[in-house]
Amino acid sequence: VATTSLIYRKVMRLCSSALKPSTMEMIMNLVTKEVDIFPVVVLPATYILIGPIQLGVTCYLLWDWLDLGPSCVISFVLLFLLFP
Repeated sequence: VATTSLIYRKVMRLCSSALKPSTMEMIMNLVTKEVDIFPVVVLPATYILIGPIQLGVTCYLLWDWLDLGPSCVISFVLLFLLFP
């Protein structure tokens, strides 16, 4: 929704002589089809970036605070290998 709003505001700032029929078709294509791809790509990318950080912090907390030692590392290695 926010991306569509940004495109709409940008189009409203353009003068009418700059907009040709082919340009309007490109804008409509961008708003209707290609904006839907954005959340499909961005949301999994955040999980890919944050996942290893969470895994490392959790492993550290289990190792240090709960004194589980190497058993937590083995379980996280298995979890990482089985992750799709």
